[in-house]
Amino acid sequence: MGNAIAIARFEARRAKTIEFVRKRQKSRRATDAKKKLEPQRTGLRPSGEGVYVLKERGTNLVKIGCTENFRRRYGSLVRSDNPRALEFLGWLSRDLSEEGRYHAEFQQFRAKGGGGIEWFELSDDQIEALSARLSK
Repeated sequence: MGNAIAIARFEARRAKTIEFVRKRQKSRRATDAKKKLEPQRTGLRPSGEGVYVLKERGTNLVKIGCTENFRRRYGSLVRSDNPRALEFLGWLSRDLSEEGRYHAEFQQFRAKGGGGIEWFELSDDQIEALSARLSK
């Protein structure tokens, strides 16, 4: 009888340990995924409203979007199942109504294969020229 109780206690502790380890691993994976999607650390903490530019690290994909609350918008991109590692490049304008003008300007470079109408595939030179127009 004593062995049965000891075995039951051991199994209960083992199950708790396994559950703890699984939760910890899941938490670490979520943290790692979030870090992957955080903006590159440049000392900037962008906030406010306007037409913003994000770039997917390691590619020439650029997102031109607008928001009334950048921190909330960026947070929703990070929390979504978006696999892209994003970097904040800057603001094109603080006037929300100008987003359409920029979309029209880059219309011919709209990314093919999904991502919505706000993603554009630009050359390195175009990204550099666009970056020169941005305010941080």
